[in-house]
Order: sequence, then C-alpha cells, then structure tokens
Amino acid sequence: MGSMVRRLAKITENITQVIANQETKQSETDSFGEVFKRVAAVKPPTYHGKEDPVSLENWIREFDKLFDAI
Repeated sequence: MGSMVRRLAKITENITQVIANQETKQSETDSFGEVFKRVAAVKPPTYHGKEDPVSLENWIREFDKLFDAI
C-alpha cells in the first residue's frame, strides 16, 4: 500500500511539474487548459475506485506513461 501512495504522490508531482513548465513557457496563455487538452486528447485511463491493488498499479503505470509522453 505504501508503494501505491508513493506512486500517487509521484503522479501529483509530475502533474505539478508539467503545469509549472507550461506556465514558465507560456505565461500569457492558459497553460492549464493546454495541459488539460493534451492529456484529454490521448484519452487517459480512468480509475474506478476498485480496491484491487493490481488495477490501481496498472492505472498508475498508464498515467506514468502518459506524462512521460507529454
């Protein structure tokens, strides 16, 4: 369970970093909107709250891949 919490924290950190990078590059534009559009365009996986740790791990891996790509 601790591993999952660390991975969720890493995802949050990645999201924060992507947003910060976008704001730095495009301070006059809606950077959050751009990040949202880019994430939405690749149809990210959804997590349905299952208590199955394997499902959560798979979801985390897919999101990690997504943020590596953008």
